[in-house]
Amino acid sequence: MDSVDNNDIVTIKYDSNGNQQWIQRYNGSGNMRDEPSKILINGNGEILICGRTENVHDDDCILLKYEASTGNPVWAQPAIYGGPFANDDRATNMTIDASNNIYVCGYSQTGSAPANEDPVVIKYDDSGNIQGFYSYVALGEDEPVAISHDLTGNIFVAFRTDVDPDPLTSNFNFLTMKFDSGLNPVWATPPQYDSPINQDDEPADLIVSPNGDVYVIGTSENDSSGGRINKNWLTLVYSTSGSQLAISNYDGPNGTDDSPNGLAIRGSSLWVCGYTEGTNNSQRNNTVVRYDSLISVNELAGLKSSIVYPNPFNQSATISIENESSEKYSLVITDIAGAIVSEISFFGNKTEIHKGNLAAGIYQYSISAKSTVVKR
Repeated sequence: MDSVDNNDIVTIKYDSNGNQQWIQRYNGSGNMRDEPSKILINGNGEILICGRTENVHDDDCILLKYEASTGNPVWAQPAIYGGPFANDDRATNMTIDASNNIYVCGYSQTGSAPANEDPVVIKYDDSGNIQGFYSYVALGEDEPVAISHDLTGNIFVAFRTDVDPDPLTSNFNFLTMKFDSGLNPVWATPPQYDSPINQDDEPADLIVSPNGDVYVIGTSENDSSGGRINKNWLTLVYSTSGSQLAISNYDGPNGTDDSPNGLAIRGSSLWVCGYTEGTNNSQRNNTVVRYDSLISVNELAGLKSSIVYPNPFNQSATISIENESSEKYSLVITDIAGAIVSEISFFGNKTEIHKGNLAAGIYQYSISAKSTVVKR
């Protein structure tokens, strides 16, 4: 910081012993507030920083690139995006693909004051040139919160979307979108999450597993116990086609406000960290929750004659059917390639399936008898 309201973007390299190797300071053309939001290292070992730079009238998105060994700027000028209106544009997050393309997400204020915040996603090549762009006109204050990519170059973004058309109020939902490498939307109907009590739901982070499943975490006001609306941890899992595979709601031990802020995949487990509130909202405690591999059954839309619960499941689940006859049924479980992985015979209207040797993944099942066939 140079003086009051004059922040610079400072980048420092330390060696493994904590000794400073170099320092870079960026002071924008407005000589005002310049702030970073994310730092990453690309495949060449170069340093990328995104954030905002303030000129005389408003903020612009900024992307900086430094050499790892010297800290010298790689580009003659940083990559700066200023939206079509003289309002604030701020970068909030970024990801770098295997070809060193940089995808930056943020928001751009549109119109005259009070201005809405419309989300933007920008693709830059390794030289800092814009190669792709995506935005949409929001009802209210929409912001992209997290961005990631899969092994084939698809881009995934978690948005906080305001679904209330009243500009004086807000009702935030999760919105998750998938793009190809050119930032063209892939899912025709991107999934949204709105809590059962229609309160604020705000994503915090997103990650893509090696098999393409998308994990989104955030805070959901979905609990009104104790006479107040409480914030809980929410974890959503989507398939590569955008279908919801799993949902988990975690309420801390005291049933008050809890919030996650980061996640990671290690082996077959998902790790989520954040905080939970102590007794009488007295303090916030660091909290880590581990989710083991989930097995999910792919339920096809439109069939009402059977149900799997819980779904997904860790160790076992029950499949029930509506038929009340005493016939003998045959249950066949197949993987997504159609290979049979389990066969069970049972009488009545339900049976239990166990994880056994089933690997984590998506499975389908068929129940047949002389008079009934149910496929899901």
